[in-house]
Amino acid sequence: MATSPSYILVTPVKNEEKNIIKLMESVDNQSIKPMLWVIVDDNSTDSSPFLIEKYSEGKEYIRKVTYPEKKEWDIGIHYSEVCIYGFEKAVEIAEKEGIDYEYIALLDADIILDNRYFKILINIMEKNPLLGITSGVIYSWDGKKYIKDISRKNLPRGAARIWKKKCFLETGRYLLTYSPDAVSNIKANIHGWKTQIIEEAKAYQTRLTSSAKGTWVGFTKAGMSAYYTYYPLSLVPIRVVRTILSKGTKEGIAFFIGYFKAWINKYPRIEDDEIRKYNKKRLHEIMEYWLKR
Repeated sequence: MATSPSYILVTPVKNEEKNIIKLMESVDNQSIKPMLWVIVDDNSTDSSPFLIEKYSEGKEYIRKVTYPEKKEWDIGIHYSEVCIYGFEKAVEIAEKEGIDYEYIALLDADIILDNRYFKILINIMEKNPLLGITSGVIYSWDGKKYIKDISRKNLPRGAARIWKKKCFLETGRYLLTYSPDAVSNIKANIHGWKTQIIEEAKAYQTRLTSSAKGTWVGFTKAGMSAYYTYYPLSLVPIRVVRTILSKGTKEGIAFFIGYFKAWINKYPRIEDDEIRKYNKKRLHEIMEYWLKR
């Protein structure tokens, strides 16, 4: 009997006592469970560490580790640091214990997955050798109901994504940067990999995207991150309108302010020629498209 392709999983956690059990149940109920799941506790001050340890009793595939430095939680650079630490630990444990895997995944702590989430993604990726990164569709809780996040089909979401192991390694693994998921998508495309959101796979986020510290802070940082990755200035109005239509007026304004705050103050940008050239090319392609229209 053929075995299913295997994957290892990483989750960063900071004060998620309201969400962590539902997350762990949804992973434990996956039709294809991870061979290894490394949960990185970022020095939580609530009951998250206790809940992780309690739920993982008797489940050898779950490993809790603690991030060694105490820093303020940040959806930018520090988030990348915690994820990188988790990936390094996961790879280290897998190599030490002879755990074989073809895929590597990242899952945020405020997510609840459909039971077949990873099976659907992996099955589709198995059929397409060039498909390097995927995620499902994210539905976010707005306080009253779950609403579908609107995103381009070729931009997998960071909250619940999976890489082919080869793609992960070829693109520099998980990079220490602002907007690590956007950078990851771009790097994959640059190196010839396809990226895609798979509609059949569904994940539910227990708060609005980018709202861990409030939507205003989250979308302001999203604007700053866009500037950081050389998102073209001429496309910002389009991005703002899309954000207003899909998320709300406040979120669109916050993105606009974040981008222009970084632009006016000449904040540093990513030192990566591949990213800069890619976004310039992207601008030219969009301009050509509209000229043809």
